[in-house]
Amino acid sequence: MIYFIIISVCVFLSIIFFNSAKKIANIFDLYDIPNERKIHKNPIPLVGGLVILLVISVFYTLINMFTNFGNIESHILFFSIYIITLFGIIDDKLEIRPN
Repeated sequence: MIYFIIISVCVFLSIIFFNSAKKIANIFDLYDIPNERKIHKNPIPLVGGLVILLVISVFYTLINMFTNFGNIESHILFFSIYIITLFGIIDDKLEIRPN
């Protein structure tokens, strides 16, 4: 039953956060502006990854609070997700070239 509640909370939060993604993008100025390499014509918010990370963080925290889930491997995996997301945000904001 606790898993159902935790998943329900995360689904509810993801709906709320995705619906307010444009507000978050406006606050932090996180838009993908079209250029010659892009297909889209209008600026697109780049906060989808942040919303997913936030929901995963809530899920991970709730699971660790109410179950015996936390071990060193899960902590390393969770930390790695944060590092990858951080590099993704930096790459989106600065448009880093691959070379």
